[in-house]
Amino acid sequence: MSASCKSRPLGPHETYGTVQSILDLYSNVIVSATLYKPTNRQGALYAAKILLEKEPLLGVSISGQEGTFKMTKLREAKLNNYVDDSLNSKLLEDVVTDLHYVRLDLSKQQWKLLLLNNGKEIVFLFDHALLDGMSGLFVIETVVKALQEYSSHDLVSLTTIPNPSTPLPLPVEQQLVASPPFTLLLKELFKEYLFSEKVSTLPLQKHDWKGYHSIIDFTPFQSRAFYNMCKKYGFSVGAGLYALLVSSSSGVLHRKYPDAVSGPVRGLVPLNGRNFTPKLDPKRLGVVVGEICISTVVPKPEEVIGRVPSRAFVKIAHQFKSKITRDTQQTTFSGYPFMQPVGLIPWVRSLQEYFKKHTNNHQRSSMFAMSNLTCSDVPCEQLRFTQCTGGISPFIQYSVVGLKDKGISVGLGVSEDKEVLDEVNKSMRWFIQECENSFGKEV
Repeated sequence: MSASCKSRPLGPHETYGTVQSILDLYSNVIVSATLYKPTNRQGALYAAKILLEKEPLLGVSISGQEGTFKMTKLREAKLNNYVDDSLNSKLLEDVVTDLHYVRLDLSKQQWKLLLLNNGKEIVFLFDHALLDGMSGLFVIETVVKALQEYSSHDLVSLTTIPNPSTPLPLPVEQQLVASPPFTLLLKELFKEYLFSEKVSTLPLQKHDWKGYHSIIDFTPFQSRAFYNMCKKYGFSVGAGLYALLVSSSSGVLHRKYPDAVSGPVRGLVPLNGRNFTPKLDPKRLGVVVGEICISTVVPKPEEVIGRVPSRAFVKIAHQFKSKITRDTQQTTFSGYPFMQPVGLIPWVRSLQEYFKKHTNNHQRSSMFAMSNLTCSDVPCEQLRFTQCTGGISPFIQYSVVGLKDKGISVGLGVSEDKEVLDEVNKSMRWFIQECENSFGKEV
């Protein structure tokens, strides 16, 4: 194997995540599958073995410091380090916040598989530095298929797995055109160095952060009703889910942080960049994700209660639809606009200094973020997905994934304020039930 296959420098986007991870500025990410048949530790070891044999990016360590970071393939990966069954008697909904606080040492490993609910649910828990949400979905799909192949005679006798000869994937900057137009760069630099964010009572960004998480599972019937509603009003399920987040946040945000929602707020929507590289493997791992920024007015509580969906809900969904459509159209000079934030990272002189400044009681930059893994056909009973909270994360993180002919699952994460989590959770459940009552019988 050539030296170039064994290691490579981190790209800017990978460096961005690695510096945050080293500074302990965000929690990890979770994608899980509820299995048709429970598995055990041996089954999980078998799945981990398949992952390490198949995916070179899952068997690397990160060394160096900012400016010299590199990933290097482990000569051998110790299987036991990648499987944890210590919480096998627990349910994910009961330990989801605790799991997000599990720390991973990137110089040794960046992921692990956990067994929950007596082997009925398997969790892929991973650090965000080298992997995005779609990577998590692709991994859990491989895990589920490996467990279907596994039988008791497949005892894993090996304790270490040699790394595959497959070369490491290129950084996203070498996969996609992500050149920021001069006007966007100028705007970002002005915002960063000349103007401060509008001061509000929203919890500030800080290094000593706290995050709270919950999970909401739609039943298949509720998912169908939500789909019927979105179809009737002319927007996608993704747009409807974003409107659900904003509308469900209305009551608690206007009550607790009225100054923060007195004008438009910023919502971030990470998008899968693999869809825009037709010559490359659409299911490759890595951080292949850009971002769309949406300016959103949070409606007042009286505008969203009563009718389901309210006029405000429909308006938010259509604004989301229009913005996504615009930013996924390629332009002559700047590639895809949603990839422009990736192109801005190399312009930051020192990411460590940048993050230290922005966690010194700095105003929170975004109110919402929605990560959508869309609808998958992984052969299991339920998929779940919860994104990270952290020191510089948006105030409310929203993670969604669907399973074909089954249900949608929503992961909620809120920074610093558990009361907001509880009230948004309650409002979402109310809306989902009302939607089922109104649209559940439509074909």
